Amino acid sequence: MSSSTPGQSNPGQAEHKGPSYTVGIPATAGGDTLVIPRAAPLQAQHYSQADATFNCAIWDIFPFVKDGAVAPFPLAADKPFKTTDFTPENIASSVPAHEHTRISTNWTVLKHLRAVFHDYGFVGPTDLDKLENAVLKRKELATIEPVAQMVTRVESLKKEGDEYVGLVDMADWRHYKQRNWGSALWTYYTALMEMYPWTSTPLLFTAGDAFQYGVALLQLWTNIATTAAKLASARRKEWHHVTIETAGVVINMRFTTHRLLAKAYKTGNVLNPIKSLDWMRLPIAINLWFAHPPTAYSAIYSRIHLNDPKDGSWAHAKCHTQHLCMSDAAFRNMLAEKAQREGGLSIQLSNGESISFNPETQTFNATV
Repeated sequence: MSSSTPGQSNPGQAEHKGPSYTVGIPATAGGDTLVIPRAAPLQAQHYSQADATFNCAIWDIFPFVKDGAVAPFPLAADKPFKTTDFTPENIASSVPAHEHTRISTNWTVLKHLRAVFHDYGFVGPTDLDKLENAVLKRKELATIEPVAQMVTRVESLKKEGDEYVGLVDMADWRHYKQRNWGSALWTYYTALMEMYPWTSTPLLFTAGDAFQYGVALLQLWTNIATTAAKLASARRKEWHHVTIETAGVVINMRFTTHRLLAKAYKTGNVLNPIKSLDWMRLPIAINLWFAHPPTAYSAIYSRIHLNDPKDGSWAHAKCHTQHLCMSDAAFRNMLAEKAQREGGLSIQLSNGESISFNPETQTFNATV
């Protein structure tokens, strides 16, 4: 057991300091006061499709070409901001490029998932082509489903996928049933494809609209990441890639809850980074995977989890000039208050590390 004051580190001890935990994703900061230009001035009548005037403008943010490939888009900056760069002006200017890159990358991740489905024989090529072609046809015709109707249908698909996961006996891998995991992943994938174009992006929604309509609350990417992690744990290497990619999608989302964001960091921490992910177009999250060890991600998960007000609210609502959702100060305050109530505090992190906090001395004790 080793001891230190907050912000210091000893051999064998996890570090609890600095930009590793406060930088986060610059383009998801700015909070609930940041004004972000959207693809069009969308209002209730456009979300309900009573007015289809802006349908072409909505579809134009998705760079899909006829064969399902992704048209080139300028990439976002490939290095994290310094904490001093977290100004409203810098953040606002970074959001459009980040979102265009993220939208392109999400489609690339779905294409990769499609290839893995095919390789593992989960789904036949006809079904895979059918889903992708349906998205491309909707873009070609500029047809869009009302948001509320889409969310209701997609939530139903998600529940169906959850039921497939529930069929697997997690306590004993001898009863591992790959077909159930495959059915769950296929159902989540289907739901994601059927969401288009109403994906959770500030180019289409304000934070209020994203949460009110429910597009920010759908757990599809998170559920794919956690389900793929189970397959990866069964020594199926390709699912390591899928796990890290889809967890990275959630980490790069502007509109997400504390719970889903924490879950993405926790899921990514299950696996070690894989160097062959260099082809990914998502710059910041993937760079962070390589820049910080799994222990750092475990600590970030713990901070977000403990900062969660448990009300399903937007994780980044108050992240105006720093990521308070995972901030050191907020984390310490939460720990101190919890420790005061309980006369001490011990946390077991997902990587096996144990952290205890002494409220009298304000010190951490950590063992790995």
